[in-house]
Parts: sequence; structure tokens; C-alpha cells
Amino acid sequence: MANKTLGLPDSPRKLVYRKLVSILRGNAKLKHAVRTWKVFDASSGADDAAIAEGELPAVRLLPFGQGATPETPTTQNSPLGIRVEVYTDGYNLDDLLDLWGAIEAAIFTGDGAENARTAIKSVWPNTQAIRLSQPGITPNPPDLPNGVLCGVGTLIVEMTVPH
Repeated sequence: MANKTLGLPDSPRKLVYRKLVSILRGNAKLKHAVRTWKVFDASSGADDAAIAEGELPAVRLLPFGQGATPETPTTQNSPLGIRVEVYTDGYNLDDLLDLWGAIEAAIFTGDGAENARTAIKSVWPNTQAIRLSQPGITPNPPDLPNGVLCGVGTLIVEMTVPH
């Protein structure tokens, strides 16, 4: 991860985002399937904002704003949204849906263990829930050559943070 330059304390959103990145990148199936991760940590030295043809299959994760609401006089419900983009080479929709399924399985293991939620709670205990949408799919996304599929969905982490 890149060195911090602002000297500010770690924010809850950063801690949760980096933990989710770690969970996904550490998953054995995703390690095998994904060639490129775009997670904006400057580890690759590459431009995380662009997806290049030779980087497929690729996953890009980018936090986005969600509305905060007061919970108590000293806390607020402040969900963290993460835009999840998956890119696969070719028009085989099965590949894209299988990749999305692997992301889903890494977060929701199906064994009742709630491993992702437990891991996130280890860095931010006031995490209530994790929700993952299903992807909207686009063939031939802009800035990439024909023959690429892109799936975009959202991951929402419900959490309470101090004011």
C-alpha cells in the first residue's frame, strides 16, 4: 500500500474498504481467475483508473458516497458504497457471471460463518450488514476494444461511525 501523505488518522471507511479488498484478493478462486486488480493503493505503479486489454480479466473496486443519517447524538449511520466492476475478455456471459459469483462467494461464504462480516468487524466493530447487488452488464464498454464484457454492481457496508 502507498505511504500516507496527509498524516491523518485512519478513517472507518478506509479500514473497511482495505479489509474488503484484502478479503477478495486473498480468495483462492479469485487469485486464480483475476489477472488485474484496480484498488487504488498505488501498489502496481499503474494507472488504476483505466482498464487495458491485456489486463483482463480484471476487477476494479472504487468507494462512492452514500447518505449518512444521525443514529444518536454522537453517532451516525454512514454506509460505505463500493462500485464493483468486473471485466472479461470475449462475449461469453458465463465467464462474467462466474466471476461475479466468485466475488459473491468470497463475501457470503454460505456456511453461516459470516467470514467477511467478521473480518470487517475486526477493523470496524460497528458494522451491521453487507449487501451486494447483482451486476448490470455492458458489452463493449467505452475505451476498450470490442469483445469485452463489463459487469457493474454495488457493495454496501452498513456501519455506524462517531460524529
